[in-house]
Amino acid sequence: MPEKSENVLLLNILVHANAKTEKIEKVENNFRMVDYEVYVKEPAKEGKANKSIIKLLKKEFKAEAVVILRGEKSRKKVIKIINPKKMNKEVEK
Repeated sequence: MPEKSENVLLLNILVHANAKTEKIEKVENNFRMVDYEVYVKEPAKEGKANKSIIKLLKKEFKAEAVVILRGEKSRKKVIKIINPKKMNKEVEK
């Protein structure tokens, strides 16, 4: 039986925990070497911000799954988005 093919999108993000609103902003000037800045309300304690990031990205990209590949305890993270229905260029500012 053939295996299900997987579309994968890799993103470098910068996280802002304890933000007033949750949002995703595409970075135009890439001097920080990130694709997006992600703002979440949750604090960066006990994985709360990471869970919020995964939930927000999964919803925004209409993805099957979102995985943090690198940066579990860092503001800069490498994210793997599996089978996104919406590609990065379509995300609103």
